Amino acid sequence: MDITFKMLPFVTDIILPIYIGYYIQRWKKLNQNIFDQMIILNLFVLSTFLNVLSFWKIELKPDLIWIPLLGLLMHIVPGIFAYFTVNSTYKNPLEQGSYILSTLLSNMGVIGAISVYILFKEKGYALSQLVMLPSNLILYMFCFPMAQYYYQASKNRVARVSLKDVLFSPKQVPVLGIVIGLILNVIKIHRLLFLGNIFNFTIHIRSWLYMIPIGHSINFYQMREYWNNTWKLLAIKFLATPIVVYLIARRVISDPEVLKTMLILSCAPTAINAVVTAKIHKLNVNLAMAAFISTTIFYLIIVYPGLLLIVH
Repeated sequence: MDITFKMLPFVTDIILPIYIGYYIQRWKKLNQNIFDQMIILNLFVLSTFLNVLSFWKIELKPDLIWIPLLGLLMHIVPGIFAYFTVNSTYKNPLEQGSYILSTLLSNMGVIGAISVYILFKEKGYALSQLVMLPSNLILYMFCFPMAQYYYQASKNRVARVSLKDVLFSPKQVPVLGIVIGLILNVIKIHRLLFLGNIFNFTIHIRSWLYMIPIGHSINFYQMREYWNNTWKLLAIKFLATPIVVYLIARRVISDPEVLKTMLILSCAPTAINAVVTAKIHKLNVNLAMAAFISTTIFYLIIVYPGLLLIVH
């Protein structure tokens, strides 16, 4: 398949809705609540539905046991690099916390998922969701307490995240979709052909409902002072992390498509969850947003086209 044709969905499903969201923000006619509802619908309904369909069809192989472990590695590697570079990059604890969040959390669930879907269709999407399995645990059990730790530099309070809150959070609903899909797969219930067409249609809707609110939240003026240090993030996310993950993945995975999927997902830019977590814990939101925007733009223009040439 021609590389240009593969890039077309990336333009229509990511770049275009981000631009539309940014234009709507400048128009200043719609309430923020509308965009919050888009994210909720995306997270709790569409993601769960897509997980059921993709895991219903995926071919179960022994290699797949390594996928969530590699997903965990995709968080640990940039987190280690962030830990050793944070003190030389920022001195303010609120900025330090946002920097670590921006480095550690990657957008594998949306931009990464769309990237591998373009190349490997439903198989790539299902693999991306397997990679994401440890993400919510990392977010709640590590990132939230870590963010609170940096906030405590100025506020003498101790925050705790209970296991109950982690396991029964509404954000775990998409995991239920994975479980249902795997059960249908294991008991050999046939998935009707038209559901594949619905899957292909729904994933485009999911992308738009995610990217439009992101475009709507961009404020370049408030982010301007944080652009200079984004080169460290680029080196960690798009060079150090994929090299380490790929060298390990090639030793435990034999399927070429799965290996290529791991390489692409390990290059994912900063996740919007970094911005959300920074906002919840009153860290520096503009730094996290600058990281999200800069790494996403670099990924769209440089990294992903390069990956297409490598894996094609």
